[in-house]
Amino acid sequence: MNLEQVKEFLANNSESEDVKEYLESFKQDADVNLDIIKSKIESDEDVKSFIDSIKDKHSSKALETWKTNHLEGLINEEIRQRFPEKDEKDIKLQELSNKIEAMEREKTQERLKNVALKAATNKGLPVDLVDYFIGANEEMTLENLGKLEDVFNSHLETSVKERLKDTSYAPPKSGSKNEYTTEDFGKMSPEEINEFFEGKE
Repeated sequence: MNLEQVKEFLANNSESEDVKEYLESFKQDADVNLDIIKSKIESDEDVKSFIDSIKDKHSSKALETWKTNHLEGLINEEIRQRFPEKDEKDIKLQELSNKIEAMEREKTQERLKNVALKAATNKGLPVDLVDYFIGANEEMTLENLGKLEDVFNSHLETSVKERLKDTSYAPPKSGSKNEYTTEDFGKMSPEEINEFFEGKE
């Protein structure tokens, strides 16, 4: 601490009881002046410690005052910058936007289901399975149903072959004497094969 700092400190803390008491102790010597005080502070560890403690108290008080007056505002400003708040109008607009998007998704889902039902009916596929094959759009939905059709027809063909282990079969219905070969069944559509077996039962 230099002389200017000592002067500034004493001037700023002239009303402090600790400073007053300290300065009173110098009145015993008529020649007390700032040079003596400065010398005392630099040479006497107890005096230096005393002055530092007063300075620390003053600094702590100043810091607490600054915190009280400014810190909360700075923190709130930082929070506002990092997490911008939405006003009531923005919140309502977002909610409305979410509802519209949900309605659009529901409408699209319903339209795709109708497309899937129509395609499944035309292909002779079981319509109770269409919900599992609806895609994100019409193209994907029809592609999924195409895969179902391939699997379904393959399974149907395997079932027919299992039932027709013989090379021919004479259906008893209406007393017809016509015989059907595996080749004949290969030329029939899935619907015709279904009708044939339903009539056979």
